[in-house]
Amino acid sequence: MIPIEDRPDRAAAEHPTAGPDAMPPLRPRIALAPALLASAGLIAGWFPGATAADDLARPARGETPSGTPIRFLGANSCSANACHNRGNFRGASELSVFEPKRFWEHQYWQRFDPHVRAFEVLEGEESRRIEQNLRRLSSIELAFPERDGLCLSCHVHQNFSGSEHGPAFAEADGVSCEGCHGASELWNSAHYQDGWKLLSPERKASYGFVPLDAMADRARSCTPCHVGSSYEDPEHGLVDVNHDLIAAGHPRLNFEFASYHAQYPRHWNDLAERGEDPAYEARAWVVGQLVTAESALRLLKARGMRSGARPGDPGPLPLRGTLDSNPHAGPWPEFAEYNCYACHHDLRGGVPLAVGIASAVPGQLPWGSWSMPMVEVIGQELPPRGKDWSAIRSAIESEMTLPLPDPARVSSRVDEALATIDAWLAEWDDRPIDSETVERLIATAVEQLRESADPTWDRNAQVYLAMAALYAAQGDLDPARRDPAMAQTLDAMLNRLRFQPGMNSPHEYRVESLEGVRSAIRPRASIEE
Repeated sequence: MIPIEDRPDRAAAEHPTAGPDAMPPLRPRIALAPALLASAGLIAGWFPGATAADDLARPARGETPSGTPIRFLGANSCSANACHNRGNFRGASELSVFEPKRFWEHQYWQRFDPHVRAFEVLEGEESRRIEQNLRRLSSIELAFPERDGLCLSCHVHQNFSGSEHGPAFAEADGVSCEGCHGASELWNSAHYQDGWKLLSPERKASYGFVPLDAMADRARSCTPCHVGSSYEDPEHGLVDVNHDLIAAGHPRLNFEFASYHAQYPRHWNDLAERGEDPAYEARAWVVGQLVTAESALRLLKARGMRSGARPGDPGPLPLRGTLDSNPHAGPWPEFAEYNCYACHHDLRGGVPLAVGIASAVPGQLPWGSWSMPMVEVIGQELPPRGKDWSAIRSAIESEMTLPLPDPARVSSRVDEALATIDAWLAEWDDRPIDSETVERLIATAVEQLRESADPTWDRNAQVYLAMAALYAAQGDLDPARRDPAMAQTLDAMLNRLRFQPGMNSPHEYRVESLEGVRSAIRPRASIEE
C-alpha cells in the first residue's frame, strides 16, 4: 500500500478554497465484499410481520406491506450501548479515524463524519441569504432554509417532504444513519438477527434497507444529493441544484465519487475488504464515473420533461425563484448543464477562452463538461459490450449544444445512454482490474488532456482526479510500478488547478494557465511514449 503521505490530496481539486488542513488525508479503502445471497423464504418465520405471502408480493421499496411509507426513526434508534454505540461508556479518547471499531459506528459518525453538520449549515447566515435570494424574500429575517423541503432533501435525507418520521426523529441530526442506509422502521429490529444475513440485497431493499456492499450501490447512495435526482424516483424525490439555486449562492456540485470515498472518514473497518481487492481505487473511479454520469443524465431528462410540464401535471414541487407563473415548468435549456466558466471567467487581458468544442459557433456552450469527459476515457479502454459510447454521448451533446434543444429527442437519446450504462456497471462493478488496465487508463486520460480541443478547468480537474485515483491503485496492485515522478506531476497539476483564497472560480482563467496543467504531465507522457 502507498504511505499516506505519498498519496495526492484529491479532495483539494473539488474544494480548492478549502485549505490542506480542512480534512486530514485518509488512506484509500477496498470495496466491501458482495452480500450473501439466499432464499428469502428462510426469513419468513422470524421477520416481524412477515408471512409466506409477503415474500411472494413484496412491498414497493420505501413502503410497508400495507402501502404506507416506511418511517424514519432517527439516529437515536442506532445509538444504544448494546448496538452501534458500545464504546460510549469508554469516552472518545480511544477513537481513531484510521482504525474504526465495530459497534462504535454511532460515535464515529458523530465525531468525524461531516454529514452530521448538514442541518446546522442551514441555520447559518450564508444559507439564509441563499434562501432569501432563491425565494425572492424582502428580508433575510423571513428566510428559513431549515424549513424548506428542497434544502432538507439533501441536508437531512432524500425526499424529506414526502416521508414519514417517528416521534424520536430529529432533523438536527443532519444526514444520519438512515440518510444512507434507508428508513429503518421495518428493518431496525431485524438487521442484527442471524437470518438477516441470508437475505438477498433485493429482499432487504423491499423493507427500506439500502444495501451498500456493491460499489455501484454505494455510489448511487451519494449521487441523489451530490449530483441530483429526478422526481421519477419517488424515493429520492426532486433534488436539483440548478442555475437559479447556484445564482442564489449555493455551491456548484462538483462530485467525483472516488475522491469523496477516499477522503470519507469511515465508521466501519475495511482492512479485510482492502486486502481482497487491491484494485479498489481504480474500481471506485471507474464505477463512480459511470454512476455519476448515470445520475447526471437522469437529471438532464427530468429537466427536459419539466420544461414542457403544465399546471396539474404530476411533477416536482416548485424549486425556482423566478416569477414564472407555471410552478411545474423549468428553464430549458438548464444552464447548470453547461460549463460554468464558459461564461463566468476573467475578461481582462490574456488569451480568450476557447469556445469549448471544435464545431462550436458563438452562442454554443460546452455541455456535460464535468460529468462526461472521463466516461469517454473508460469507453476507450473498458468499452460497453456491443455499444459505441462515444457515438451515444455525441448524439446527446449535439442536441444539447443547439440554442434550443428538443426535450423529446434529448429524452430518447438519454434513455439509450442509461441502458448502456446500466449494462456497463453490471459488468465492471466486480470484474477484476489488473495493472495493465490501470496503466492504459492513465495513458488514455493523459492523451485526452494533451489532445483535447476543450482546455477547460472541468476537464483538467477530472483528469487530475483520475490520475490520482489510478496512481494509488497502481501502487496497491504492484508496488514496483509506483512512480515517484507521478506524485510530483500530480502536485504540479494541483497547484495549477487550485482556486486562489476567497475565489470560487479559477482566477484570471485563461488558456495559458491551463497549458501549465498540460505541461506538468508532459514529462510523464514522454516516459510512457
